Amino acid sequence: MMSHITQGRVAEPQSVPISEDDSPLVHLAYEILRKTKEAIPHINNLPDQPYSISRQIFLELVRRRAGTQRGRALVKDLHVSGVDLKKTGSDLLSLPTFEKEKSYDHLLQEVRSFPKNILKMRNTGEWAEFNAVKGLKFGVGQCSELSAFAFYLFLEYPVTENKIKIEKPISIERVQLDKEDHTWLILNRDKTTCLQNFSSWNDDTLFVDAWTQQIFSKKQMLATYTAEEIKLISTIFSKIELTDPGAGYFVGDKYNQSIHTERWQRKHAEACMHKFWRPLRLSDAKRPTPAAPAEKKNFQK
Repeated sequence: MMSHITQGRVAEPQSVPISEDDSPLVHLAYEILRKTKEAIPHINNLPDQPYSISRQIFLELVRRRAGTQRGRALVKDLHVSGVDLKKTGSDLLSLPTFEKEKSYDHLLQEVRSFPKNILKMRNTGEWAEFNAVKGLKFGVGQCSELSAFAFYLFLEYPVTENKIKIEKPISIERVQLDKEDHTWLILNRDKTTCLQNFSSWNDDTLFVDAWTQQIFSKKQMLATYTAEEIKLISTIFSKIELTDPGAGYFVGDKYNQSIHTERWQRKHAEACMHKFWRPLRLSDAKRPTPAAPAEKKNFQK
């Protein structure tokens, strides 16, 4: 994460190792990162998952909406295509709605012609929920979708029902750097400190990055970097902004008065449950199983 937001000007600290002496929060954070990766396993911009045109097409589906009948049919075909997103080549299967003379690049451009998701929702709780659910539906995401999914897993965590005990309110914030285009979570920051003043943070503040699957503390950063590197990090972090939802939340269900938006709760009311595949808690959601695809046609790769 650090090398990304500093554009490679500082190295990565080692992620927090798990030991019997680690805090319950560290154990829980690793558990939630694991569940997030299981829910949204495919990423298109990390060294261990190099660029794949098929993953890029699916990522575009996560972030766009099909407004035409053909577009909706194409989305359905992509969803049921059975493509192996672990591969790095042009590995999409033939699609009934896709003319055989077109290329994969043409398909990517067609999907990119779909309008982007509703802009008025951006930086709202509904937008975060939308990102988390769309990432789950297609199994593809980047920092925005992964951080949103992990954020809600932290909020929904049933404190009284699990082995990992969280016995006091622990703050959680979802933050972003627009210029560097990155979003991640900050846990356990003392709210008497200033979000944009890294030096004021308590040493046991945790950085949790669902995109890179990394966790490290402020104390680790101070021990890893030179004074000049810390100065650079502090300058970059002075531009941090909270997403919405991003403030006033805590790890664990019993510590939050409200977790999901009113829209989410309306759509998950008992009377509406038959219409939606999402349960009331995102942590209970499973990727919907699409209908079997229609007969496939061959087309140019």
